[in-house]
Amino acid sequence: MRLLLISGHKETYHDKVNGLQDLSKTIPIVQYEMLSNHPYRYTQEDVLFEVFAERSQISKKERATAREKFFSKGQP
Repeated sequence: MRLLLISGHKETYHDKVNGLQDLSKTIPIVQYEMLSNHPYRYTQEDVLFEVFAERSQISKKERATAREKFFSKGQP
């Protein structure tokens, strides 16, 4: 079952059956929400990786290894 979510003029789909994350939020919005909801809690690296991990659907228990791999390659 797919639900159509309307946010402003943008239409996005959320797959309710498979429990996939709603990717309708842009990266800047997710970053803003992280920082505004928890001021002074996250470093720049925390924000970059957490957004990447959420959008890539990396599980909480796999994040330590994934974070090492993420930062082992050069970042533009």
